[in-house]
Order: sequence, then C-alpha cells, then structure tokens
Amino acid sequence: MESIRLQNLRSLRDSSFIRLAPITLLVGGNSSGKSTFLRALPLLRQSAETATTGPILWYGNYVDYGSFTESVSSFTNEKEITLSFRIPVNSTHERVGSSSSLGWRRYPGYRIVAPENTTCDVAISIRGDGITNRNYVRSLELSLLNHVACLYFEEDASLSRFVVNGEEVPRDAHKRIEVRPGIILPRLLVRRDDFDLIANEQLSSPSSLKAYLFRESLVTCLRQFVHGNAKDMSIWSNAARLPLSDQNSMVHHIASLPNLRKGASDSIRRADSASPALSKLIRLLVASSVPAILNDCDIYISQFASRVHYAKPVRATAERYYRQQDLAVNEIDSDGRNVAMFLRSLSLEERTDFSNWLQSELNIKVSAQEDTGHVSLFVAEGGGEYNLADVGFGFSQLLPVVAHLWATQRSRGSIQPVPPTCFAIEQPELHLHPRIQAQLVDVFIRAVKSARKQGIDLRLIIETHSETMVNRIGSKIASSDLAPEDAMVVVFERKPTSPATEVSIASFDAQGALQNWPFGFFEPEL
Repeated sequence: MESIRLQNLRSLRDSSFIRLAPITLLVGGNSSGKSTFLRALPLLRQSAETATTGPILWYGNYVDYGSFTESVSSFTNEKEITLSFRIPVNSTHERVGSSSSLGWRRYPGYRIVAPENTTCDVAISIRGDGITNRNYVRSLELSLLNHVACLYFEEDASLSRFVVNGEEVPRDAHKRIEVRPGIILPRLLVRRDDFDLIANEQLSSPSSLKAYLFRESLVTCLRQFVHGNAKDMSIWSNAARLPLSDQNSMVHHIASLPNLRKGASDSIRRADSASPALSKLIRLLVASSVPAILNDCDIYISQFASRVHYAKPVRATAERYYRQQDLAVNEIDSDGRNVAMFLRSLSLEERTDFSNWLQSELNIKVSAQEDTGHVSLFVAEGGGEYNLADVGFGFSQLLPVVAHLWATQRSRGSIQPVPPTCFAIEQPELHLHPRIQAQLVDVFIRAVKSARKQGIDLRLIIETHSETMVNRIGSKIASSDLAPEDAMVVVFERKPTSPATEVSIASFDAQGALQNWPFGFFEPEL
C-alpha cells in the first residue's frame, strides 16, 4: 500500500493521499485527528477478518469508532465516508498472474501493460441506511493509467450505474453483472442465470470470460473493423485477450488484432483515441477488466489489513503474576496484555535471542519465569533483577512495542510482491525519559533496516507528541543513518474558526532539517 486517503471521517474532511513511509510520524494537538487517521489501519484489519453485513466494522477487537453515524463528519452534507487506497501495480511489461501486485487471481485473461511505478487508486464511498445504522457501499472509483471507472450502488447492493472515462456504460451492456460482498470492496460476478450459458458456449479460451459481461457490445464495436466473414466467437475471443493499458497503447493493441479488414489497422493507428468508435471500444474493454481489477484490489487490501499490527496508547499495566495458559501466542495484543504469554511461547533459542537483542538495543534484559501455575516477567538492569511490577511504569508500556518489533524482524520475507507490514503505534513515548525516547527512535530505524534485509517492507506509523522523537529523526538523517525519503511527518491542525482538520506534510532534507514545518508548532500560545 503506497498511500491512503480519508474523507469525511470525524474531523478529517480530506486528508489527501498520505504516503506510508517506513517511518511516518503523526503530530498535532489534542483532538486534531491524528488518532482518527492512525486507527483507520486497525479498523481495516478488524473489518477484513470479521464477517460483517457492511464493508466496515466500526466497533471491533482493535478500535471503536462507534457506528457510521458517529464516525461521519458532522460538517459534511454528503454524509458519506470515503476511504481511498493507492496500490502498486509494479508492471514494467506485460504481466499475467501473480507476478504483479495486482496479479491475476480468479478472473482469466487479465493483463496490464504499464510503466514502472504505476499505481491503481481505488476509492470506496460508504453511507449509512439511516434506519438500522448499517453501512453500505454507495460508490466505488477505480483509477488506473489514464482510465477512470465509477460504479454506483443502491442500498440493496445492486449496480445502478457504471461509468467509464466519463461516459456511462449502457445498462444492457452490464445487465449480466451480479454484485456480491467481498472482503472490503464489492465483487462483480456473472449472474447465476448465465452460468449454464457460459458452459454451453464452449469458449475457445478461458480468457473469453473476461469479455463475457460485455459480449454483444464488444462484438458490435469491433465488427466495423474486421472481415465480414469473421465469426462472433472469434471476434469476442480476440477482444478478451487485449491487455489493459493507456488509451494510446490500447489503440495500438486494437490495430494489431487478427482478422482486421484491409487497411483497418492503418486507419485505427491514424485515428485519435477520442474518436467515437475507438473511444466506445476502449471504454468497453476497460469495463470488461473492472471485475478482475476490483477482485484483486479487494484481495490486496485484505492482505494489507491482515499485516497491520497495532499498539494502543495505554498498554496494560505490569502484573506481578500472570496465570499460566498453554497457549501458542504468535502475536502481541494491541494493549500488550498477553506479552508474558508471548514470551513464554518462545523457544529457548528465541528467548535468548530476544533478551540479547533487547540488551543491545536498550541495555536491559527480560525473562519469563514460571512457577506453579503462573508466569512472572523479570527485568535485569544495573546488576540486579526485578519483577516487572517493581520497575518504572514506562518500561511496562515500552515492552509490548519493542517485543513486537523484534518479532517482526524475525518473520520471513517473501520473494513475491506482498503488501507492506504496517505497525501503527500510539504514543510510544508515554512515561519515557527523553533520552529513552531518542533511543527508541534508534530502535525504530534499525528495525526498519533489519526487516528490509529480511525482505520485509516494514512501515511504522507513529502518533506522537514528542518533540524529542521528531528531532532525533532529523539528527539520524543528518548523520546518514536514515535516508530522507524513509521518514516524514504528517501535521494535523485544527483552526479555531473551522471544525475540520487541516493536514500537511513536513519532509526532511538531506541535512535532516524539516521542510514545510509550521512555525512555533511545539511552542505554547502566549
């Protein structure tokens, strides 16, 4: 996931697209929208991993937004919340299958021809039904290359309008579409009534299913360019094999189709992509790819959501004894309540590795010791060993965060393109001395670098009030320990004259100085 954008969510009228850098600091005054933005990440996870009647689960295991009515901005007339995602396509040439981030999963014949660093923007707009407080998808917009597809839905999830590149796809052209709930996004499928028809057609290639939804319209559009004796099945099958690319490239691909009339190829290449005949054909070809793109976007977003981890602003306080449970704990709770059981679940080798890592990072050691039905956590520092309950409160707040960072570095990377692993942390500096806050920033930086060596794209999204942490990032950039593009600061400000939050980006230059930083941001008002 390259970037996300939130509109009409609580105080955020429009955050614009915010890039998720390896280290992204969210700063701002109290109630300025920082937590609203950060908690959208675990909100996605709880929505993706729970069966729901709507696209978003506003109250769940990780965060509590209340309901749609309580989440939508009070100052907007639309009463719609829009979540937008910028997804990498990662295609430098024709890619078929899972070799690209948006790879073929279920729909055959789905190809994208795109330059390097191409992204797909998908925006889902959500409304409440006004009666039961359930939420539903009102509209969805896909932007890929220079194409834009907009889909509009009724409360019963039926598709009411389908617009591609500013022109509506005729209703009879998408009458075979059945809308089904996906994980986050809706899925577009062929209606059940048409399944037998598809099987009886004995399609010449599996890729023909891609164009099936718009079969008659595509054949009619292409008929003017092909030989008069060309059969509908042949025209249809060839159309299904055309890749999705920018409009000019699509003209070239159309001109290369087999069975074209004499001179048709040259006339197509000379024609402008905005010519009525080619423009309509391109719209239908884009529309025929939308179900596959939408399917893969939904899978990608759900994979991204499953890789989101979250640390709440106030973690569980240390206990002297934790009741022993024979549980295999592979992830620390968002409040850190199960950190003792997590450490107990580690192998002897893993416990030793964690303790040595923690000593190298923060000059302390932690061990989980078992005794007659309970587990105690002990901290070794300064030549002594103490129960975690007897150590300063700050360390009990810090332990779940650093344990999670250690576990992330030890996880296996992937040679296949996968979404980044995102760790959203609220106020990691709580109850920590400024010197430890600076050390924690160093831990963050080394964690990102270590994860990268393991093939893990780790993104740390950190909400903080700490000037020390912001300054430490700058100093580490100045000393070349961190690349400027690997860190950024997102500033949230609410003006006294407006209920809406203004969001801006402050970046670091090569010397570690902040650019576009609001004057006197950390200074008290006099």
